[in-house]
Amino acid sequence: MMLLSSAFSLFAPEIVAQVLGEASSDDIREQPREMSFRSIEVGITPYATLQPLSDNNARLPFVITRATFSALARLDNTMLYIDYSVGNIPNFPDAVTMVSGGVRFDFDFFLIPPASDVLRPLICFTSVADIVSASTPPSPQTTNVSNLNIATIGVGAGLGLAYQSKQWITQAKAEGFVAVASQGFSPVVGFSSGLIGDVTVHFPYLLNKIGLAFTYRFRTSASRFANNTQFSYSFLSHTITAGITF
Repeated sequence: MMLLSSAFSLFAPEIVAQVLGEASSDDIREQPREMSFRSIEVGITPYATLQPLSDNNARLPFVITRATFSALARLDNTMLYIDYSVGNIPNFPDAVTMVSGGVRFDFDFFLIPPASDVLRPLICFTSVADIVSASTPPSPQTTNVSNLNIATIGVGAGLGLAYQSKQWITQAKAEGFVAVASQGFSPVVGFSSGLIGDVTVHFPYLLNKIGLAFTYRFRTSASRFANNTQFSYSFLSHTITAGITF
């Protein structure tokens, strides 16, 4: 018994050291893990356009093409975003405010397990809630002109690619979607469809756990209201943001 106890006391420190070594944070960082995108970003939408569809019968439709201020917050597969601008457009005496914003929840399924320096294809599903609005103060020239507030709730699916190394991670996705649309959450209901996507690049370890994030985001959609065509519009935007990861 004494001999066994002595042998165990000799080998125990080595065994404990091996176990602790396997659990160290440095070793974990060396192992490929599922990518996590967490960032707060601001930037611009160099090109955003709101146009009436061909069947739009509004007396004075909103026709807007301009740059906007943009912001984005991302927590793994959840993305919050907003684009905002104010400016004059033809035929409207006062400034017109345009806002586009929403939230997107993605569910990604990778076709291969986590690996460094390997392109990983993925299939993605999404649920999205979004609003596009254009508004102007009342005036004699805009009598009987309704401000636009197209709210959509929908689902979609698409494809993507992901890549990770020890220094940076990136992901690109494009998803088609269909949605129920309403004018200002009213009983005026229509149908919306389109394409959304983004390309994200993160350098997560530049300053310990704080890094840099860059995102290109795009959206194109068309909302149709069969019985209220004055609210039928298309929307297109290309957005670039930059910020910090956490």
